[in-house]
Amino acid sequence: MNLHYKYWRELGVTKENLGCPFYNIEFGIILLARIQARIEQLTIAKIATIYNFLGAEKVNDYGARVAKLYITRPWTKEGCAK
Repeated sequence: MNLHYKYWRELGVTKENLGCPFYNIEFGIILLARIQARIEQLTIAKIATIYNFLGAEKVNDYGARVAKLYITRPWTKEGCAK
């Protein structure tokens, strides 16, 4: 999830446990759930923007890119070029 452990100590995040894929994903899920709980008129772009920069007040380029990827889903078979 690319979390910075110093920012998320209150969640129990440490440098060591972020090295474990299980805990890395678990902490990512907790963070995303907390972000979602605080956003009005929830969108993927808003979630990704706040994930990228907690102080953001409007959708940034990162959030817009994530939203586009979510819509096009390039990781699926349908997203592959034929």
